[in-house]
Amino acid sequence: MPLRASFRSIRLIIARVSVASIAPLIIFSSRFGRTVILSRSLSPSAYGVVVALTTIYTFLDMIDIGLDRFVMINTGPKRAAAVAVAQRIAFVRGLFAMVIIAVFAPVLATIFGADSHADIVRWLAPLPVIRSLANLRVKQVQQEYRNGPEALASIASQSGALLVLFPALALFNDERAMLVSLYVDGVVYVGVTWLILPREKVSFIDPALQREALIYGLPLIVNGAGLLMTSQGDKVVVGNLFGLETLALYSLVVNLALMPLSPLGAVLQNLSIAFLAGRRGNVAASNFGSFVVTWTFLIVSSGYAVGVALLLDVLVPLIYGPHYAVSLEIKVLVALLSFFRFCRQGPSAILLVAGGTQRLAVANLVAGMGLVIGYSLGTILHSLQAVLTGIVVGDALATLFIFYQIRRQLPTKATIAHAIFLMLPVGATCAFSLAYGGATLWMRGLVLFLATTLIGVDLILGYRFQLVRAGPSSLGAIDRS
Repeated sequence: MPLRASFRSIRLIIARVSVASIAPLIIFSSRFGRTVILSRSLSPSAYGVVVALTTIYTFLDMIDIGLDRFVMINTGPKRAAAVAVAQRIAFVRGLFAMVIIAVFAPVLATIFGADSHADIVRWLAPLPVIRSLANLRVKQVQQEYRNGPEALASIASQSGALLVLFPALALFNDERAMLVSLYVDGVVYVGVTWLILPREKVSFIDPALQREALIYGLPLIVNGAGLLMTSQGDKVVVGNLFGLETLALYSLVVNLALMPLSPLGAVLQNLSIAFLAGRRGNVAASNFGSFVVTWTFLIVSSGYAVGVALLLDVLVPLIYGPHYAVSLEIKVLVALLSFFRFCRQGPSAILLVAGGTQRLAVANLVAGMGLVIGYSLGTILHSLQAVLTGIVVGDALATLFIFYQIRRQLPTKATIAHAIFLMLPVGATCAFSLAYGGATLWMRGLVLFLATTLIGVDLILGYRFQLVRAGPSSLGAIDRS
């Protein structure tokens, strides 16, 4: 019976992951497709302007106040009121972002070394308002594992954004094609979210709920600023120090390595939040769930970083063209960055469910320290590797900090043991890549096999000594969440 319950729970998890993966995978595929098309169609300097545009747009998009998560954890009788409150706040935030872009467009362009492109930067201003009009019900129903509405909206908007790129390139043949794609993406997404899920009627909105939304979300503004510094601030530093062509190369290398983590993280984090939310009333079940989430992210982080360390230098010129190449040092640093950045998403989900947004915000500000270190090193040494080294140091410190914040919700010895064991293949692969940078594919394949074997051993040990020992009641709880 315990074994049967375990397999039933695993099958259910796989089914939920498969459904929840649709929207993030569509978004990833479209953005990756746009990147490949633009990088091969435009010169490096023109593509550098595209990077500057998308980074500026992402700046204000990432400084969010967690409205999607707020509506996810507010279900039941007050779910419609929670969505109504969130919609109002989202619109105000969109207006604020629009004003910032419109007023400071020349400054933003200058920061990236794109002084002559201030007018096109200003065209980004209406986009935050457009996106703020999306129906947040598509986010709320994900708490019930209903991922279909979000998937449909993403398929429609991303397909339109990708297809419109071809006539836009034929018409403009420059960075304006990206602007057209962004507008189509936003308008179609908003329209489809309202078509597939009509708004629920709200007779009364309790002011306390609005205060609750702000109390929950305001710390996430700081969190968003920290995320901004860690995920986009590096592009500001690189563009400012080294120019648009180096920015284009850096963006392509880092995005190829880290972009797949975006849909993967979205899927696992949404499922983790739903998984943990159903266990909040039981301390033992909550702690067990926290370990499962943390361990899952560690496993995925380890396997992914190994692949980056072995294959990134092969994939970059293969996908984007031979004029883009990545050095061995950059490859290894990006592999370490992918490990630290993804493995802390598990603890982030735990803190979000527990309402610990303040601690999450501090963790991301700690990661932002790496950007300061990187900028200082880059200014002194004028080296791209120096900038990336500082960023990796900041992410490592943030990872240690956030794991420390959830220490009481985890079995300490088991978590440390699994973390160390899963870091071994990452460290060994990075060392191999530095020592044998020009290794043949069969040698890389052998190292990949050995590294994944170690990860598989940890998976077996964790299942045997953690999950099975927890008993069928904890494993079966997945069926009821």
